[in-house]
Amino acid sequence: TEESAFAAAAEASPVVALAPDTASAVAEASSASTPKSSSTPRSRDVCSGSGAYWTVHVTPEKHCSYVSFETSAPLKSHKALVRALLVLFRPRRFTLTVFADRAGLAEMTSRAHDHGASDVFTVLPTLRYARLDLCSTEFVGDYSVILGNYRLLPDGVEEAPEDDDASPGTAPA
Repeated sequence: TEESAFAAAAEASPVVALAPDTASAVAEASSASTPKSSSTPRSRDVCSGSGAYWTVHVTPEKHCSYVSFETSAPLKSHKALVRALLVLFRPRRFTLTVFADRAGLAEMTSRAHDHGASDVFTVLPTLRYARLDLCSTEFVGDYSVILGNYRLLPDGVEEAPEDDDASPGTAPA
């Protein structure tokens, strides 16, 4: 089941250190990803003693489900967390956004803001996701953001063709 898949993937996830019940809470919220008699959105928020937080929101719809996950956990790397969420929800398309200030970047073992050098982005091809777009911005107020749009490659396709002109609004084949 999706719940056991996430629980297994989350065991090694750094977010478990933030909140020990993360796996069960996200699995609980994700159980809404399979529509039942209603499509009521579900959310779960957890705050740690350090002030870090994570939140997950699931809106189940047969034709257009929506999931969001956000955390302020001071992680050295986001790779295990991103992998666990992608394994659990297996979206056809998604957007990954990483915000950081200079102090946070200095503490990270991976460099999310080095345009693809980060392990957070290198995990995506191994899960059969192809990048559609990638952009970054540095803001004067001491923080930056990197944003990437990705799509799931069809079965049997190992990498996106060079001339792939799919846009974020285009559904995968």
